[in-house]
Amino acid sequence: MNASLTIKEAAKVSRDELESLSQRTERGCVSLSMPTHPGSRERRQDPIRLRGLADEAGESLSEQGVSTSDVRALRERLHTLGGDNEVDGQEFWGRVGAGLAILATTDEMHVYSLRNQPGEMARVGRRFDLRPLLTDIQHDARYALVAVSRGDLRYFEGDSSGLSEVNLEDAPGSLYAVHEKAHQKGFALHSFNRGASGNHAAAVPHGHVDKDDAEAVKRYLGEIAAALEEEASDHADSAAKRAVVFAGVPEHFHLFREAAESCSLALVEEPVAIAPDHSTAEELHQLAWPLIDARLTKTSEKVLSRWRSAAHTEVATSDIEEVMKAAHDGRIETLLVAADAQLEGAYDPETRRVSERASDSERDDLVAAAIAATLQTGGQTRVVPRDDFELPPSGLAAILRYAAP
Repeated sequence: MNASLTIKEAAKVSRDELESLSQRTERGCVSLSMPTHPGSRERRQDPIRLRGLADEAGESLSEQGVSTSDVRALRERLHTLGGDNEVDGQEFWGRVGAGLAILATTDEMHVYSLRNQPGEMARVGRRFDLRPLLTDIQHDARYALVAVSRGDLRYFEGDSSGLSEVNLEDAPGSLYAVHEKAHQKGFALHSFNRGASGNHAAAVPHGHVDKDDAEAVKRYLGEIAAALEEEASDHADSAAKRAVVFAGVPEHFHLFREAAESCSLALVEEPVAIAPDHSTAEELHQLAWPLIDARLTKTSEKVLSRWRSAAHTEVATSDIEEVMKAAHDGRIETLLVAADAQLEGAYDPETRRVSERASDSERDDLVAAAIAATLQTGGQTRVVPRDDFELPPSGLAAILRYAAP
């Protein structure tokens, strides 16, 4: 196996990378996915399953007219991907999670570790099938956590795999740092006033401790919220309102919630209600991730509710031709796709018609084409259960930003 091979985590794939992958439109785009079995006896069968999928893809490439030499070269690359020997094989499969996705052409290959088990798939067409990646992305989320006590502030960033501590610029290190800042400011002002009146007696610092400790705590938490707002504005994911989890005592959370609202932070409604001074990143993640997971579930429920209320109105459609028109017009807010949806044909942007009896040279994967057009025009795509959403036989539907003119 090539030691320089990069195995990416699908859940961390950026929107830009998804859009770039969706723009590939050429004969011979290979999309493979399979569940894997780390730590299980079935793991020994995973390389065999991968070779079987590679052979299946090779046959499809040959049927689509790709040269024998190109098919052989790609199949060999896929066969050796999991290692030519036991050591290389263990190294490769040890870097793969619950599933594997591969997007390849005769001159490039992208390998992704999946956190959610996909079905087995070997698909060859003019576009990559991005659904295994999209499924992982919608079941994960980047989030931030602030662990706050009177004596310490720690800031973490992470996702479903865990948290890492990072520096939060311009944030006070503790409540005591806020007290000290107020003390220095008060001392400087006191000294200036004494000097101006001609009294040269020794200045007595009077800001050493705020009389109203609640005000000091409120100021402390407000400065943390402001630092988080600044941190979000410096990152591309700020538009997505990255969730913030508060870890600390309940009385501090109530005050922090007020500050978070004024800073427009996406604060998770429930805190990790502990004294976090001695908690590790792993311990904090174990307590925080269920809160984020519940938030993701609510998002899915909201999409389902939105679809049910919009399904029979002018701002939704399950007609494949109308879906394709809306995707190319940039009118899709959310594209709903069944995991097993398959629909081949051709969409002509000039006539704005779909033909399901297109010639081989024009034939396209309409599901992948709808996903691509939606991504490229700023819409969201969600892979959803067909039965829950009562999707049509095509497995495609769309919630629209606005009705057709």
